[in-house]
Amino acid sequence: DKNPSCSFEPNRKIFTCFTCGFKASDIFSFWAQYKKINLEEAVEEIGKMGYFPLSIWREKKQQEQKEKNKIFYLLLLINDIYQHNLLIQPGREVLNYLQNERQLDKKTIDRFGLGSSINNWQLTNSEGKIVAFAARKIGEIPAGEGKYKYLPSYQYYQKSSLLYNYPTAKKMRSEECYLVEGFFDVISLGKVGVENCVALLGTNLSEEQIKLLIELKKRIILFLDNDQAGQEATINVAVKLLLREVDCEIIKNNYSGDPDEICRKQDKENIQNILQNRENPYLFILHHYFTK
Repeated sequence: DKNPSCSFEPNRKIFTCFTCGFKASDIFSFWAQYKKINLEEAVEEIGKMGYFPLSIWREKKQQEQKEKNKIFYLLLLINDIYQHNLLIQPGREVLNYLQNERQLDKKTIDRFGLGSSINNWQLTNSEGKIVAFAARKIGEIPAGEGKYKYLPSYQYYQKSSLLYNYPTAKKMRSEECYLVEGFFDVISLGKVGVENCVALLGTNLSEEQIKLLIELKKRIILFLDNDQAGQEATINVAVKLLLREVDCEIIKNNYSGDPDEICRKQDKENIQNILQNRENPYLFILHHYFTK
């Protein structure tokens, strides 16, 4: 067959159907995709068919869960320490930064789990478990150094597979979810009552993050920064969402600042007007390239 519709690679133990895009690496991933269930459910079902001893797999999963719970518990303790640090020196410098420069009240600081390490955010998985921390440098930042610092990836954390504030947005009954760039964009919007919001933690949208957005089953409203880099990022993100047939709109931000600055400088009425000033993504892309 000069144009095969299906490819089998026994050495790599994978197969791919080029017609429908179906691919799997073993019987478990095949069954999970075929039945539209998760991998653990697929293992359970195949085990019940008698193809392998299910008790051994369950014992292994229980051990893995115990190890995972230990890590999550340790991260929870660390987060408590970071939050307590705000009440003592030198953490008070961070508290002053959050309250004065970022205009955050105690309720907002507590709600988002902000603390001092010197300044960190909890990064949670889709189940709301703390899996890592991120920090922002305060004060003067030397040229060439980034403002934000993230933990290296490990078994239960890859930055590209998370969306900040995802567990909260998932619980919201709203039919929409705002997609922004950074932590403070989410926090400032939350402060003015817009809680159905998640952050990319940058400008690139990964395949894992797209899957999370699809799982929300909500219209995605893009509200990225209004500078040149933000505009280009908006188009790149919109194209990725459109290719996956995700319903989305783009906020026509006529202000120079990012969502965090807008929320700190505008009153609630103006903020609501900005949030409702939207454009079809196709028109946004056309306007961007043909009105230069």
